[in-house]
Amino acid sequence: MNDRNRGLPKVTPMPTPPRPPEPPRRNNSEAVYAEEALRVAQRHLDQVDEIDRLGRELDEWRRRAMMGEAEVKRLEKRAADLEGALERQQDKLMTERDGYRNRLNNLVSQFHSAGAIILKCLDAANTETSGGQVNLGTLAQELERAEKEPEPEPGDPLPSVVARGPALEPDALLREPVADWLKTGVERKGP
Repeated sequence: MNDRNRGLPKVTPMPTPPRPPEPPRRNNSEAVYAEEALRVAQRHLDQVDEIDRLGRELDEWRRRAMMGEAEVKRLEKRAADLEGALERQQDKLMTERDGYRNRLNNLVSQFHSAGAIILKCLDAANTETSGGQVNLGTLAQELERAEKEPEPEPGDPLPSVVARGPALEPDALLREPVADWLKTGVERKGP
């Protein structure tokens, strides 16, 4: 009896499943299906239009890309041509510059030689000889020897004779032009 007093186990009631939606009524179902079909068809047409638009846009971008590639190739060729022209111009200018440098070096060395010869002539003219006359043969030999001497490098300083200048007083050349007595061989008079 005791078991009876204990009571029965509690049972939870089972939930009731939700009711299925009511089936559409026959006369409304055709209208609903027609609207759904119209919406699906319209969406399909919109998608076809979008695909066509995107295809045209893709063709346009492809055309632009091809034009861009052609422009890049053209500009690369032009850049290569300009670089070639620049290199040719630089070579030409460097050759011209080297020619001018050589001419300048030749002129400088000729000026050094001429200055040395002139100073030797002036020194020879200023020295007193035992006979009192200028020996033109010795002067000619001196000039030839000066021509055979190696020419100084363009960067070398001037010879000391050129830097020092003549050992004459400033008026001596005005009173007695050296060129005249060298040509005539006239006996030199002292200052």
